[in-house]
Amino acid sequence: MRGGSSAEVRRRVGACRAVQEGRYAGRVSRTNGTVRLWTTELLRELTPEAATFLARAAERLSLSGRTVGKACRVARTIADLASERRAGLPHVAEALQYRLSGFGASGEST
Repeated sequence: MRGGSSAEVRRRVGACRAVQEGRYAGRVSRTNGTVRLWTTELLRELTPEAATFLARAAERLSLSGRTVGKACRVARTIADLASERRAGLPHVAEALQYRLSGFGASGEST
């Protein structure tokens, strides 16, 4: 992901939120982080390669369903910031890096 000035980052985040609000129109929560979806629904938003990669990672690393769901949400947001229609393998790999490094986990363990 590229950096930029505060104004550029603000614009990208605003565009990302607009995409999410459009995607989840009609629901109470309208962002990737707050919308209530089953993990199976979240997995459908990934490319087939990304879903396979995440399933293998979950098995090898003994990730809980909750952790898999969170990784899907983060990957979807990374894809939205990159203006990608679907979350792909690079997005899932980046999301897993954040989850496994404990970045932003506020005391949670995976």
